[in-house]
Amino acid sequence: MEQRRELEITLPASWDTAAAALAACARALGDPRSPAALHAASGLAFRISTDRRLTPAGPLAYPWREVLTVAAERLGCRWRLAAADPGEPLWTEARDEAFALATAGALAGRPTLLFGVHGGAFGLVRGVDPAADALIVSGVLDGTAPPLLSRAALGGNTGMLFALQLTARLAIDPAVAARATLRAAIRHGRGDAPTEGGVAIGAAAWQLVCTALASGDVDPSGLALLAQLLAEARAAVAGWLPTAATTLALDLAPAERAARRAAGMLAEAARLLPFPPPATGMLTTSLREQACDLFAEAARAEAESLASLEIALAASERAIHDLRVIDLDAAHLPSLFACVQEIPIAGLQGEAATCRERLGLAVGGKLLYRGERLIGHILWAPLEEAGYPVAARGRRWFVFCPWLESGLRGRGLGARLFSALDDAARAAGIDGLLTLATSIEVFLHHRGYEHHGFVEVDRRGDSRLLERRLTDLPSEARLQDPPAPPPGGPLQVIVRHGYNCPLLLRVRRDAASAARAL
Repeated sequence: MEQRRELEITLPASWDTAAAALAACARALGDPRSPAALHAASGLAFRISTDRRLTPAGPLAYPWREVLTVAAERLGCRWRLAAADPGEPLWTEARDEAFALATAGALAGRPTLLFGVHGGAFGLVRGVDPAADALIVSGVLDGTAPPLLSRAALGGNTGMLFALQLTARLAIDPAVAARATLRAAIRHGRGDAPTEGGVAIGAAAWQLVCTALASGDVDPSGLALLAQLLAEARAAVAGWLPTAATTLALDLAPAERAARRAAGMLAEAARLLPFPPPATGMLTTSLREQACDLFAEAARAEAESLASLEIALAASERAIHDLRVIDLDAAHLPSLFACVQEIPIAGLQGEAATCRERLGLAVGGKLLYRGERLIGHILWAPLEEAGYPVAARGRRWFVFCPWLESGLRGRGLGARLFSALDDAARAAGIDGLLTLATSIEVFLHHRGYEHHGFVEVDRRGDSRLLERRLTDLPSEARLQDPPAPPPGGPLQVIVRHGYNCPLLLRVRRDAASAARAL
């Protein structure tokens, strides 16, 4: 039987148990930053979410799968997740997967962020006790609540299964990470970030707080908890902004001053509204009015801080010089497929070299340089020579391999490439552009194309055929199904290699190898 294993780690003290657990997991992988700095750098400290009555559930009511996994990535961490909502058909399987994930992490020296530790809060799995079929946990009630959580108890009373483990810490560009965090903060403040039904975020959440306080229809416990959470979070934001300013070489002093003013207002609100509320205390009209004034001033300061951040980011992103778009030719072919440097798969340089050697004369492209460094490209070929299972009427180009260096995204540079592609296609008398996209965020996501005027015209599984028409000639574009396998005998596996993408070439080679092995 396996031995009991415990890690020397506990949940850091914090009102935001999700942020605290995530910080503990990152520090276990060697991140030296303080929990407060990690709270801000992850983007979690910029959040505010609440429901109409300001219940204690409001601050935790957000899509954890999306928000917390992306927060981990802003810290430069890879992750594994086991999660399920109540009533899902694979809930039992997900519970066993969460238990196995946490067990494997403990044996490897990695804690796991887990919901449902010591009630409806997040905590840490810090060990495993195989004899008890239980996890050793750390949470907000350490020292008073039982340290063991059995497999059967995972999900708690709510039935919400969520186990997130950070598995590796990667070397990332601090400027890229800081910029991503600030963009996420701005999106959240605008209300453009993910949320749950009936829960307001950003500016709408601040308004909801003031409305609830003015009406008196408010949960005193939820109000007090929100005050503590926001006071802690905005103090972390104010402390982190100078680091972001240095990292990005930006003047964020106006944003920092406003953030410190918001943090001060919220610290006073937290003093005024202790959690849990005293048994003999009452949320009097006078107390509500004081709280409303403090939250309203904090909301104004927060809006000012986010507006300053947005102005500073926009100014820095416009200040990109020494850019030029050139045609793909033999002289510039050796620099093509620089995208493989950003893909965390070893050895793709070999596939990139093969693609450059065998790309073919029919392929055209536009390359975006900053000085002498290639920072983006987009390629195309006549549809009939592209080698993709797509049929269409008229003269069409098939577009592939749109890439822009990750640290420069969101600055309008992709539009330069697509505009150059448009100009080249119109000059050549092309009727339209076709491409394949997916719903996978990190690989050819359809929204990136739709932003540049492409629309979906056909779909097979996760493959989406997108089109951008340049003339009035209908394309009637469609994806072609593969030929039916011959009846009887072994199933044939045919892998057609293309040389326009090193990653896809690797996938096709692996598929061919697996087919031969079987």
